[in-house]
Amino acid sequence: MSVIRAVSPSKLNACAPLKITPMRLCFIADPRSIHTARWIRFFAERGHSVALISHCTPEPGLGIDRHYAISEESIRGTRLIKNALEVRKAVRDFRAQILHAHYINESGWLAALSGVRPFVLTAWGSDVYLAPTQSRLARVLTPWTVRRAGYVTADSMDQVARLCAMGRSTDTTEMVTWGVDLDRFTGRDGMIWRTKNSIEPDQIVILSPRQWIDNSNIEVILEAFSLARATQPRALLVLKRMTDTGSAIREQLEARIQALGIADSTLIVGEMPEHELADMYAGADVTVSVCASDGTPVSVLEAMAGESALVVSNLPSLAEWIEPDVSGLLVQPGDVQQLCQSLLRLSEDVALRSLVGKNARRVVEERADRRVNLQKVEAIYHELVSAA
Repeated sequence: MSVIRAVSPSKLNACAPLKITPMRLCFIADPRSIHTARWIRFFAERGHSVALISHCTPEPGLGIDRHYAISEESIRGTRLIKNALEVRKAVRDFRAQILHAHYINESGWLAALSGVRPFVLTAWGSDVYLAPTQSRLARVLTPWTVRRAGYVTADSMDQVARLCAMGRSTDTTEMVTWGVDLDRFTGRDGMIWRTKNSIEPDQIVILSPRQWIDNSNIEVILEAFSLARATQPRALLVLKRMTDTGSAIREQLEARIQALGIADSTLIVGEMPEHELADMYAGADVTVSVCASDGTPVSVLEAMAGESALVVSNLPSLAEWIEPDVSGLLVQPGDVQQLCQSLLRLSEDVALRSLVGKNARRVVEERADRRVNLQKVEAIYHELVSAA
């Protein structure tokens, strides 16, 4: 009987093709996502011809050969079918050998409805954990799409198991992480970032890098930090805010910061280039991510690569990466007191911070090298093209 497979570094290296054979690859994805951009650039830089199908226009520098825009408006109830036909036309026009959909809904639905074969499907987390429980359309189309793909990847073994429970074959379902650029995210020096943001050497930086959305439990982090700060007055909370953060939640969280009396110990930073991200994680003593639902977020992997001590939600996908007190701390997502105690432990215990940070770095080096993981995907593409 087949078993669900984790992808080890040795397997990835063994599967990666020794010689790159250029292919014509077509992606359905949101070019505004940094994950999409990194994925597409990798394959473009490897010498493959790359096309992108999306609702929005990509920024310059993505490395694509062709962009195909699909409609956002149509007669009520017909948009999915219209978009699926547009996808089919684009794939034929580009003469793509592989169609790869990022995020099951709606990109994956369109790939399946288009009738194009072979197509690869990559789950991102909430499309597995949340969408099928929140939408009747997703409850029907997601399992159907998962079963029709030529190959499916996900960033945790728990997601792989859930995909297989939808009827996916275990033989063509793999755990492949988004990965980290380990040459950039070295964890060696965060002083440049700290100096740029006027952070004193003795301040304990607690970083929250997640989006300001309900699932991220930012208010829980604010509450826990306000309690921890009473004991650790040199603690500084750094919140990373995305440019597309809605005004309502922004105003709500900023008001909460004022009400808790932590405005003088809270720093809000915006979007930044990747080299500054690496400095940010290296400069953070502690990184906290306590989402209610989560896969394996790149932000967590980047924090691990930066040797920042982690406090994350005790969820199945994250527990695959974090061994308590060895490579990080696990807490219940909504537990303010438990999070406060964990923040205090890491703030006060320099040896523990160093231990879990260095161990986390080793885990990432072994399992989450972006280049190695994407070479595995490249091997999957070659396998599907050869079998077509």
